[in-house]
Amino acid sequence: QKTHVNFRQVYDVPPLVFAIATSDGGDPCSLRVSNVTTTGFDIVQVEPSPEDGPHIAMTVHYFAIEPGVHRMPDGIVIVAGTISTTTVQHGSGVSGA
Repeated sequence: QKTHVNFRQVYDVPPLVFAIATSDGGDPCSLRVSNVTTTGFDIVQVEPSPEDGPHIAMTVHYFAIEPGVHRMPDGIVIVAGTISTTTVQHGSGVSGA
Protein backbone atom coordinates (compact mmCIF):
# COMPACT_ATOMS: atom_id res chain seq x y z
CA GLN A 1 0.00 0.00 0.00
CA LYS A 2 1.40 3.35 -1.07
CA THR A 3 1.78 6.08 1.56
CA HIS A 4 2.19 9.80 0.85
CA VAL A 5 4.65 11.69 3.04
CA ASN A 6 4.55 15.48 3.36
CA PHE A 7 7.87 17.19 4.06
CA ARG A 8 8.10 19.42 7.14
CA GLN A 9 9.35 22.19 4.86
CA VAL A 10 8.90 23.15 1.21
CA TYR A 11 12.02 22.76 -0.95
CA ASP A 12 13.03 25.03 -3.84
CA VAL A 13 13.58 21.97 -6.05
CA PRO A 14 12.55 18.35 -5.54
CA PRO A 15 15.07 16.91 -3.04
CA LEU A 16 16.84 13.58 -3.15
CA VAL A 17 15.11 11.17 -0.74
CA PHE A 18 16.85 8.31 1.05
CA ALA A 19 14.64 5.91 3.02
CA ILE A 20 15.78 3.35 5.59
CA ALA A 21 13.70 0.32 6.57
CA THR A 22 13.74 -1.14 10.06
CA SER A 23 13.96 -4.83 10.94
CA ASP A 24 10.23 -5.05 11.78
CA GLY A 25 8.51 -8.15 10.43
CA GLY A 26 9.80 -11.62 9.72
CA ASP A 27 10.24 -11.25 5.96
CA PRO A 28 12.63 -9.07 3.95
CA CYS A 29 11.37 -5.72 2.70
CA SER A 30 12.43 -3.09 0.21
CA LEU A 31 11.27 0.51 0.01
CA ARG A 32 10.25 2.17 -3.24
CA VAL A 33 10.20 5.99 -3.34
CA SER A 34 8.36 7.75 -6.17
CA ASN A 35 6.65 11.01 -7.15
CA VAL A 36 9.11 13.24 -5.29
CA THR A 37 8.03 16.90 -5.40
CA THR A 38 9.00 20.02 -3.47
CA THR A 39 6.34 19.20 -0.86
CA GLY A 40 6.49 15.40 -0.42
CA PHE A 41 6.82 11.93 -1.91
CA ASP A 42 5.15 8.52 -2.15
CA ILE A 43 6.64 5.39 -0.57
CA VAL A 44 5.65 1.73 -0.61
CA GLN A 45 7.02 -1.29 1.27
CA VAL A 46 7.42 -4.40 -0.89
CA GLU A 47 8.44 -7.99 -0.21
CA PRO A 48 10.41 -9.97 -2.78
CA SER A 49 8.93 -13.01 -4.48
CA PRO A 50 8.09 -15.68 -3.21
CA GLU A 51 7.31 -14.11 0.18
CA ASP A 52 3.73 -14.15 1.43
CA GLY A 53 2.59 -10.70 0.43
CA PRO A 54 2.31 -7.24 1.91
CA HIS A 55 4.90 -6.44 4.53
CA ILE A 56 3.67 -5.52 8.01
CA ALA A 57 3.52 -1.81 8.79
CA MET A 58 6.85 -0.46 10.00
CA THR A 59 8.38 2.85 10.92
CA VAL A 60 10.48 4.21 8.07
CA HIS A 61 13.06 6.94 8.53
CA TYR A 62 14.03 9.16 5.62
CA PHE A 63 16.52 11.86 4.77
CA ALA A 64 15.72 14.53 2.17
CA ILE A 65 18.31 16.95 0.78
CA GLU A 66 18.41 19.30 -2.19
CA PRO A 67 21.05 18.49 -4.81
CA GLY A 68 24.31 20.36 -4.24
CA VAL A 69 27.16 20.70 -1.76
CA HIS A 70 26.13 21.20 1.86
CA ARG A 71 28.41 22.00 4.82
CA MET A 72 26.98 20.83 8.15
CA PRO A 73 27.53 22.82 11.37
CA ASP A 74 30.13 20.26 12.52
CA GLY A 75 32.14 20.74 9.28
CA ILE A 76 31.03 17.55 7.52
CA VAL A 77 30.43 18.15 3.82
CA ILE A 78 27.64 16.32 2.00
CA VAL A 79 27.71 16.24 -1.80
CA ALA A 80 24.20 15.30 -2.93
CA GLY A 81 23.59 14.42 -6.54
CA THR A 82 22.69 11.71 -9.00
CA ILE A 83 24.70 9.54 -11.35
CA SER A 84 23.25 8.20 -14.57
CA THR A 85 24.23 4.56 -15.12
CA THR A 86 23.03 1.46 -16.91
CA THR A 87 25.32 -0.86 -14.91
CA VAL A 88 23.56 -3.53 -12.89
CA GLN A 89 25.02 -4.06 -9.43
CA HIS A 90 24.41 -7.12 -7.25
CA GLY A 91 26.30 -9.70 -5.26
CA SER A 92 27.66 -13.00 -6.51
CA GLY A 93 24.89 -14.95 -4.76
CA VAL A 94 22.19 -13.37 -6.91
CA SER A 95 20.85 -15.37 -9.84
CA GLY A 96 22.44 -14.25 -13.09
CA ALA A 97 25.70 -13.08 -11.51
